[in-house]
Amino acid sequence: MTVKPGTADSVFYANYHKLRDDHIPQDEPIWLDWMRQRVCQNFPELYGLSAEARVVDLPCGNGFLVADLATNGFCNITAIDLSPDQIEHAKNNLIRLGGNADQVTFECTDGIGYLQSRPNSCDAVVTLDMLEHLDRDRVMACLQSMFQSLKPGGLLCVRVPNALAMPFGRFYEDFTHVTPFTAPTLRQCLVASEFEIVRVGYEEFVFWPDQPVWKQRLKQPLRRLARWFLATLMQIKSEQLTENLVAVAK
Repeated sequence: MTVKPGTADSVFYANYHKLRDDHIPQDEPIWLDWMRQRVCQNFPELYGLSAEARVVDLPCGNGFLVADLATNGFCNITAIDLSPDQIEHAKNNLIRLGGNADQVTFECTDGIGYLQSRPNSCDAVVTLDMLEHLDRDRVMACLQSMFQSLKPGGLLCVRVPNALAMPFGRFYEDFTHVTPFTAPTLRQCLVASEFEIVRVGYEEFVFWPDQPVWKQRLKQPLRRLARWFLATLMQIKSEQLTENLVAVAK
């Protein structure tokens, strides 16, 4: 994805962290831990790779994932983001959370071009909360570049907002969101890009880390009941009210 000077995207991506920070405490340790737990819970295949695996995080955002991979022993990580603002926060969070700078290569560049120039070089590409920022043509170009960059058997891990959860989700919370996804349309895009799908489903919910276990155990059935009730009224599956979709493909 390239950003043309003078466009709305050039304004938002240059200062993405600052513009989002008014309602998302992205550098708070508890928020970073919550984000880390969500990825661990929903993408166990990623953490099953060897420590030497080459992992690309596109976009790296504030760096919570690369920091977690680094502290789990991964030593060949590439973090890519268009926003210089986000790259700086990612670098700072890597050190704050116990990672080493020599474990991660940071690239402030167009991720599609970067991957296109490195075919068959990656063991895993992780793209969390990015595809929804692209128009349909760029979505396909991005997925195709990811497919080409993966080694045989390499993993693609994807998370996008669930369009069917729009009344309760976060698609419209970000002015830079462009393309909504449902589970079937995400599957279509992956298949059209020649991926072999391992799974496409709904993100498993993770409670805020500072909540006591007893409170989490009490809230979980109540949350499921409320979701079931809303789904029944709307005549849809309760999973469709889940905020995000997750997918793993090869």
